[in-house]
Amino acid sequence: MTRIPQTRWLWRLRVALIAAMYLTALFILMSTEYGPFAITVALLTWALLNFLWLIVLRRPGVAAALSLALVAMLIGLSQFKYGITQLTLTFLDFLIIDRDTFSFLQSIFPQLRTKSIALAVIAVPLMWLVWRADPFRIRRVVSAAGASACVVLIAALSVAFPEQPWEPFQGVNHISSLARSGVVSVWHLTSTGWIEADPRIVNPVRAAPQTACAPRARRPFRTPLVWFTAPAGVFMCLFMMVFLPFDTWLRLVVWTIIGLAIYFLYSVHHARPSRWTIAEGPAE
Repeated sequence: MTRIPQTRWLWRLRVALIAAMYLTALFILMSTEYGPFAITVALLTWALLNFLWLIVLRRPGVAAALSLALVAMLIGLSQFKYGITQLTLTFLDFLIIDRDTFSFLQSIFPQLRTKSIALAVIAVPLMWLVWRADPFRIRRVVSAAGASACVVLIAALSVAFPEQPWEPFQGVNHISSLARSGVVSVWHLTSTGWIEADPRIVNPVRAAPQTACAPRARRPFRTPLVWFTAPAGVFMCLFMMVFLPFDTWLRLVVWTIIGLAIYFLYSVHHARPSRWTIAEGPAE
């Protein structure tokens, strides 16, 4: 960590601003998480978000502001969902978000778009001020190591203490429950190749009527030591990402925004029906 020389009072003011954002995030997490285990997972998730932003931006103040905004938004969405369905937010909720989701929210809250635009107009200048006021720079190698450690710890805790079926109905522990559900979903995806919403398969999906699909058949190859190779792969990817230049990250963000815009504005409404067919029959 390197510190840019500044006058003493100005430097203290900038440090106080950054510390205030971290303390605010800590207060929010301590207010919505209950129990040492949930608080630990939530803090690790908060740290992971900060490290991921630090890999790209290298500024702890900006990383804290973006992570704080993201955590507050996730907690707000989770509380909103719990107020309607009596279930907190899970990782699977993000897989079913489409244009109709935003249309539904806009129908319930007609002023949502106006408020979102106003919030963005206020947030962008504030983020620019935080960017200018941040006197610290964090090395990307350190950030990548911290993110890898957080991923390993979150995965280990989630596997050691899996989420119980009744926990989402409590309406608390929003961030820790979301992180644990993400670990479970990624675990299913890496071990089976798909994410199961229901452990029992009523109607198996078949590529064609002539080709049967056997989900439970033994595959000729399975990833050995998934508990090690998956976190190791994440660490290696983060390690290589550290050495990417800034213009590469800028291109990634720009093309990602363009791709999402094309998907939500065009592809969702013009996609052809899938060639896959649903075949009736018991699971094999």
